[in-house]
Amino acid sequence: MANITERNGKFHVRVYRKEGAVCKSFNLKKDAIAWGRQTEADIQAGRWKPPGVNNAITLRAALSRYSQEITAAKKGAAQETCVINAIMRNECATKTLVSLKPADIAALRDKWLKQLAPATVRRRLAIISHCFEIARKEWAIDTVNPVNLIRKPTVSNGRNRRLYPSELEAVLEASGSSELKPVAQLAVETAMRLSEIIRLRWTDVDFKTRTVTLRDTKNGSGRVVPLSPEAIAILQGLPRRIDRGVFSTSGPSISQAWTRAVERASKVYQRECSTSGTTPRPGYLTDLHFHDLRHEATSRLFERGVFGAMEVASITGHKTLHMLSRYTHMNAARLAEKLAQ
Repeated sequence: MANITERNGKFHVRVYRKEGAVCKSFNLKKDAIAWGRQTEADIQAGRWKPPGVNNAITLRAALSRYSQEITAAKKGAAQETCVINAIMRNECATKTLVSLKPADIAALRDKWLKQLAPATVRRRLAIISHCFEIARKEWAIDTVNPVNLIRKPTVSNGRNRRLYPSELEAVLEASGSSELKPVAQLAVETAMRLSEIIRLRWTDVDFKTRTVTLRDTKNGSGRVVPLSPEAIAILQGLPRRIDRGVFSTSGPSISQAWTRAVERASKVYQRECSTSGTTPRPGYLTDLHFHDLRHEATSRLFERGVFGAMEVASITGHKTLHMLSRYTHMNAARLAEKLAQ
């Protein structure tokens, strides 16, 4: 029940809710009673909105503000901004946050699943969800997060792509990028992420101790990575830049160069098979991502047979053995050779 009191010739209404009381004053008692009853009904039905709140903000406007205030402070700001721009191009982004229903987000999820991988869809939904939470907690927008009320796409437990013999060499030979070759070779030798490699500076490289120091990594923790003789040779063969960076390129540029190189190498391989009348090897030069090199490098570290799980984790930077296991896919043929020994 609304509490109505008369004071100084006015009727003051107080309606209680979990977050606190809602108050308003009227000159007439009948208006106070009507407002109290309507406010109680709106609160119980979930329709009530606090006064002075911009509940007309659209998802597009909210995502734009989120990009400026939240995404800009993240390490992967450039990549997430591209994702946010893609989300903003959808029709449902024109709706207000308070009007978006779980059914709207579910329809958007199903639309994306026809075009994108489940993991990509989950990342997009996570951004929308966090945007709703920031709007609710920090922007004083009285809304419910609809993403929490829908099913999320199921994602398989990581990729298990390993390099085929001569596959990496074929890709690098087909590339027109001068920096793709040393970056890719370092990725296989060190298990470092692409972002970690391209941010390397010569002051981080210590040839005496045969290590590189990573100060800014994806998980926020720095680490020291040991260098194999092959990795040392790769680094020593690079020119010294005036800006003291080991590489001048960017992550997106390397990713694009890798994609183009894989496509070119695949076409060359298909032509060679057609000319020689041989059947192309299934899986060869198909579905090969640059990040698969980190999988390859991690698996090779275990296959050396000299490192324990914690030692490999210290090299790769994985914080849990579960995450490390997702990047480890042992070659059954090599395991069979060990059994034979």
